Amino acid sequence: MKTIHYDNPTELFDKMAALKVDINVADEKYQHAFARADFETCGKYSNERSKLRNQFAKLLKYKMKRGWTND
Repeated sequence: MKTIHYDNPTELFDKMAALKVDINVADEKYQHAFARADFETCGKYSNERSKLRNQFAKLLKYKMKRGWTND
């Protein structure tokens, strides 16, 4: 398991912002595949979206544990 470590909040917030974009892209791909009824591809994008959301959740927990806010 990879340990998460950031020296300052800015690095963490930048990573979280980039993950938000990736999550939105994967979600859009999933929705388009679902609309086409291409369920094989739909599953692929669903898994990708899931992995990205889990990564984001870990970063969010790290942020809360450190007490960092993005004011």
